[in-house]
Amino acid sequence: MAQDDETPTGIKSFSVGLGDGTPLPQDRQPPPPYRVLIFGDFATSVAGLLEITGNDISELISELSPALTVEAQNILGTLPATLIEDVSFKRPRDFKPAAVSKALEFRTTIKTAMAMGGVSGLADHGQRFDLLLDAAKSSSANSAPEMTASGDAAPKPQTSASPSSDSKSDEDDGLDGLFSMVEPPKRSADSEATQDLAKHAVQAFLSQTSSGEPRKPAPPTPAPAGGGASFDAMIEDQAALIIKDRRLHQVLENWLALRMLLAELPRESSIRLFLVQVSATAAIEDVLASLEEPEGALAHAAFDVVLAANESSLAKDGASGFKRLATVAVDNATCLLGTLAPDFAGDSADTVGSRDTPHQMLDQIGFEQFASLRQSPASSSLALFWNKGRLIADDDGPADVGLPASWVALLSILHAQAAKGWPDFGAGQKLSIDQLETAEHTTTGKPVADSVMTYVSQDSSLSLASAGINVLRGQANRAEVYFAGSRTVSASKSDEPDAGVARALSMARLNTLLQVAFSTAPSGSKTAEESANNLQARLDEISDALFNAVQFSVSAARSEEDEDVLDIDATLTGSARGDRHFGFRIGI
Repeated sequence: MAQDDETPTGIKSFSVGLGDGTPLPQDRQPPPPYRVLIFGDFATSVAGLLEITGNDISELISELSPALTVEAQNILGTLPATLIEDVSFKRPRDFKPAAVSKALEFRTTIKTAMAMGGVSGLADHGQRFDLLLDAAKSSSANSAPEMTASGDAAPKPQTSASPSSDSKSDEDDGLDGLFSMVEPPKRSADSEATQDLAKHAVQAFLSQTSSGEPRKPAPPTPAPAGGGASFDAMIEDQAALIIKDRRLHQVLENWLALRMLLAELPRESSIRLFLVQVSATAAIEDVLASLEEPEGALAHAAFDVVLAANESSLAKDGASGFKRLATVAVDNATCLLGTLAPDFAGDSADTVGSRDTPHQMLDQIGFEQFASLRQSPASSSLALFWNKGRLIADDDGPADVGLPASWVALLSILHAQAAKGWPDFGAGQKLSIDQLETAEHTTTGKPVADSVMTYVSQDSSLSLASAGINVLRGQANRAEVYFAGSRTVSASKSDEPDAGVARALSMARLNTLLQVAFSTAPSGSKTAEESANNLQARLDEISDALFNAVQFSVSAARSEEDEDVLDIDATLTGSARGDRHFGFRIGI
């Protein structure tokens, strides 16, 4: 009979350690999220506050369905006086100016007319394209085939009459090349010259499409000797007028900038992003209504920073609008970032950038409202940004759509928030952005390559900084950008000249944290001292969540009116500028 195995198995004994009585550390609570509000024109019909945290650009396009109607002067015909285009966007690449230009409806109409009846097909549209028809006839007359001694026409393919930019379309099947070579002649369809012309055109078409190489767009038709505009040039000029529409231009920049921001933000952070649709053509009253009581975005939640994405000037209504927005920012204890138009001072961007003292332009008649803004209490909560980063351009697209400086500033602020747990913004900090490219400037007298749309000298940048305008500059020969100033628009002198924006951001963040602390601290305190202790305990938890980037001290006191108040001292630690101190007095 087999005996049991006497080898011991299993757990024979165990003990439990109870420790030395020291409380175990609790899990650190996540810090209050850093909330960002962006209001601007995204061409969406979705109203109200929309959170976009965690979404990618394709998801947002699907959700917001951006679309708008654009009107532009009709330079292709005498009637109607304007052309109307319905522009919509389905994919991220649709926001490229070249993609918008290629998809314009008037191009399709002209292309179809030419395919059906050649130049004479344009006549079917009456006066809509009669000026273009005249240009086409003039070009045809000046480029007519030379006659041989026998009177027969040399079989030369005709120059393209369709937009050359369409030749690179994603859906191009090569037929455009065939249409560009054949203009239906006025002679009989069965004439020998006509058959020869078609034969040569088809042979050329087959040669191009069978070579395996990308087809190059046909060169534009040269202007007739009489001085008339060429056929292709008129079409491109019409497209440029539409692309330069103020609202469409703003929508393109806002979406391209939003795409950049989502791509550059750290994935793991406590940052929350929100959007509010505000048309670029909206009156200031409508803008304020989207932000204020009773249904505005700021009426229901606190935000640490607010970006006014639609660009504006500083003359009269522009400065007045900024002043009213800054007042709303102060009332809601937040920091406002403003976007300046390239011609914010009435002159072109190149003119402003080339001056040694451009701030003097703002001392002239017409900028009284800007002077009033700088002297107002609200000015310390507003930072203005100018110039644009140079986005990687399409090969055949307009290059005047850039990355506004205010979006670059927001990205810099959020990088600091994600890295250090506290928002910051300083002059001279280099920022590398994948979507930017370098290009040479020709307005400086000598070649200078950087990644901004307008070259601004150091003297010009410092001059504008003295007026409260922070200029985006490019690092020479690198795809890096930085700001020459870091000031709010306030005219008051600061002991920390480069800490204006940083201080405004810190004040806004501290106000948000105090609101969180007051709303979550234990209630029902019977004395001021008990309220101070409860608030201190809650602020200590918040400080711990922020890895002690800020420390609070709360004490009970009596006001001059002999009322109970709480004095709160906040100290920012670990700053490159040293510890910074802030004080608040709040009634109970």
